[in-house]
Amino acid sequence: MKKILLVYDDFNELTLTESYLKRVGFDVLGIGNEILINEQILGFNPDLIVAYGRNHRVSSVSVGQKLKDHRSYQGKVLIVVPQGFRPTAQEVLKMKADGLMETPFTADKLIGLICKVMSLDSKLFLEKWKKVEREVAPAVVEKREKYQRIAESTEMDIEQTSFQRGDVRSRQQDLKKDWDFDKLEDQDKLKREFAKALFKKSKK
Repeated sequence: MKKILLVYDDFNELTLTESYLKRVGFDVLGIGNEILINEQILGFNPDLIVAYGRNHRVSSVSVGQKLKDHRSYQGKVLIVVPQGFRPTAQEVLKMKADGLMETPFTADKLIGLICKVMSLDSKLFLEKWKKVEREVAPAVVEKREKYQRIAESTEMDIEQTSFQRGDVRSRQQDLKKDWDFDKLEDQDKLKREFAKALFKKSKK
């Protein structure tokens, strides 16, 4: 199983990406600060590092530059940059980058590029991803519709500034009735910004 180290500055994107890459068959570890890279190279020993960020905690360009001269890391590097951002020629020369991706992108595009960079057959991984989509999409739609029904059936008095604890507890129990607690954490990661992150078409 190929190991992938995600170095992301955005926690939501980090957990979401980590979740779906694990589901398609990769061994994935995510960190939110590039100063931890050396420690993870030694401990996790990734085959690929994906860098996605543009602030003081994670900078895609900075990560690429640090890995350029890293003595012990011999794996691949995938650099993600914001839409419209173009590293200078000098920056590119100083970076280790086996692949470059511009945001926004869909999950299948990232999976495809990961496979290309690591010389893997993308067909198998993309087929697994399609199965994940089919599993997750109905659950997301169903839960959203349920929340909507509950919201629409709730009468709110705008003059009232507080709620009875019993009423609040009753609403919470209604929401929990059909939760699968064994899968809840994993599902929530996949659902986070579901439409925006997974199914919105990449801008051409």
